[in-house]
Amino acid sequence: MKRVFVIFCCLTTISPSADYVVSTFGDDANPGTLAQPFKTIQKAATVMIAGDVCMIRSGTYRETITPSNSGTKTAPLTFKNYADELVIITGLDVVVGWQKDDDTVWKADFNQVVTQVFIDGAPADWARYPNASLTPYDLESWADIETFPDKRGEMSGIAAFGSL
Repeated sequence: MKRVFVIFCCLTTISPSADYVVSTFGDDANPGTLAQPFKTIQKAATVMIAGDVCMIRSGTYRETITPSNSGTKTAPLTFKNYADELVIITGLDVVVGWQKDDDTVWKADFNQVVTQVFIDGAPADWARYPNASLTPYDLESWADIETFPDKRGEMSGIAAFGSL
């Protein structure tokens, strides 16, 4: 009686993770290396796959980041600062071209929807009626509220919110 042994070999390809570097002095046409970094974190987030690491050089990055691919529990997408450098990621844009309107009011043109203004990192008050015709929110998307008395006679409400 002959015995036959069958050996199964499972070959798997293990793709090594990649490291990408981002710098405010980079260029998104670069390969994302330390010598030739990307300019935006979003560029790295677009090319990264599970297990990849994005090292971010010091600076302020004014962008929203949406990865094109997902990581996994064992191979996450990792975004971290490079060598403990200070990195600030913010969705805020710098407004330039401020002009004095009168003794206490300054103004600037800005072609985007504005919901909050900061001065030196602190929230600032908006100009208000009768000083300005703009409001920080689109009035069409403000909440619609229906109120009604609850069992204790106190007013309760149902609110439906629109988008900004």
